Amino acid sequence: MTRLHKQLLHAGLALMTVATVGAAIPGTTANAATRTVPQSLRNTWFAWGKGDGGANRVKITAKTYTNTLGVYQHGKWRVNSEKHTLKLGKKVKKNKTFTLSKKADKNGYRTLTTSDQYSKYVMKVKRVKVHNKTKLKMVTKFSDNSKRTDMFFPVTKKIINTYMD
Repeated sequence: MTRLHKQLLHAGLALMTVATVGAAIPGTTANAATRTVPQSLRNTWFAWGKGDGGANRVKITAKTYTNTLGVYQHGKWRVNSEKHTLKLGKKVKKNKTFTLSKKADKNGYRTLTTSDQYSKYVMKVKRVKVHNKTKLKMVTKFSDNSKRTDMFFPVTKKIINTYMD
């Protein structure tokens, strides 16, 4: 074997070793692309409902957003209408996923976008302090350029034990 052949053989073996070790290392690309909801927005939030619908409960976890209408009866949440649980995704899919902006805007709001069979909903959300109490402020924009602001309180034992009917 000539010297050139030996060098090529060693280079080929080194390349195969690097490729084999690289394939054995678990990939992180799928996990690196996954985002989570910031800790400041995660909680079970509650707002008194309008009309006979009861109350509005929003539960935000690291990867899900749940919105329901109902009442607390005897310490348990009773759903009056449909319960919508959406998973955090890169694109909004009707009744399946929601998106959340990576960064807050200049006013501290993050954009949360959902969609159902009727419409697309764009909400600006942030955690605020009002009279030294923590609340979730949610500004919903509608297609006719109007907007509605809701304040959600964290769910506490006092709210759970309140009989609402």
